[in-house]
Amino acid sequence: MALPYPIFILFFGLVCMSCGEGTSVQQSSLPITDLPLSEQNIYNYFRVKKACKIASDAHKVLAKEKLEQSISLINTGQQQAGTDTLIRSILHYPTRKAYFQLGNTYLESAQYEEAINAYKMAKYIDNKPNKYLFYNLSCAYAMDNSDLDGKRRAINYLRMATRNGYAQKDSLLEDPRLDNIRYTYEFNKIYLENFGQDEDKEAAQFELFARLFPRRSFPVEIEPEDLGKRFNKKRRLYDPLPSIIGREEYISEEEHYFAVTSLKKTADFVAVIYLAYPANSSKPSYRNYEIATYTHKGENIDKLLFADNSNPDKYLCGEIDRNLNITLSMYQNIWKNNPDEYGYRNNRIDYSEFMYEEKYKINEQGKIEKK
Repeated sequence: MALPYPIFILFFGLVCMSCGEGTSVQQSSLPITDLPLSEQNIYNYFRVKKACKIASDAHKVLAKEKLEQSISLINTGQQQAGTDTLIRSILHYPTRKAYFQLGNTYLESAQYEEAINAYKMAKYIDNKPNKYLFYNLSCAYAMDNSDLDGKRRAINYLRMATRNGYAQKDSLLEDPRLDNIRYTYEFNKIYLENFGQDEDKEAAQFELFARLFPRRSFPVEIEPEDLGKRFNKKRRLYDPLPSIIGREEYISEEEHYFAVTSLKKTADFVAVIYLAYPANSSKPSYRNYEIATYTHKGENIDKLLFADNSNPDKYLCGEIDRNLNITLSMYQNIWKNNPDEYGYRNNRIDYSEFMYEEKYKINEQGKIEKK
């Protein structure tokens, strides 16, 4: 006999509910042959969240094993095999540690967009402040030239890293991955917020300034053609640190100075080369280079004119070796027409004659002595 319609509906509903419960239980413990996540969805937040819920204990065990295998492969130089194994670990069970390691691998291989995606998934899975994750995100954004807003994002993540305890001063000053943001006002502000708030604030300011400029290989030579090169505005002294000690190198009405290279840092002094150029465009174009030495608090010890072409009749060129021996060479310009009669405009130099040479040395106290 057929069941009455209301009873049939009730019976059918109970069957459906029991089937639904069975499906839910089955999903929460997938067979090991089925992966909770597909490779095309490893950066899909919703899929990753679901994969975390439905992965079985067996999946989690395998994910941990593959994560350990991947780290071992990467440490032995097998980058591609390590990356593939990392992804397999994530497919079995997505974890913050696996994504963080994947981001590190991509960052090392200069795949910055992939690194950013991996780091963001690590942040999504475990949304707790992590200074190393923030720092690496900063590096990835700073290196990613495809992101027009990358520098701002890099600054923001660097700020988050330092505010959450990242205090490796040498990394901030020397890590090449931060080169694209290191000369910005925002970078300097972050650095001084973290390392320049005690009684040695001036010393911290000077250390930041002195280490911003990379060392050049010795010998450092300034040739005549260098005296006509364009300057790089991003390294001007008064932009990063307007209150730096030893700022007598900047004369607002006459000329600007900024450091070209850091020569040497010892226990007693720091030596740098400055380039000067005219601030007033109505003045004749020229370039001056000076060597200056400072204490670690930024107090000027000594200085010496290293190269100069401000005098149209002669120019000075310098050379310094790794032992801080300085050689200065003066040359006389021989003009095609007598400048006293024809002037310098539309006149040209036929050749230059060597005039004389002077030798100096920076001693252990940072004083520049004539030899």
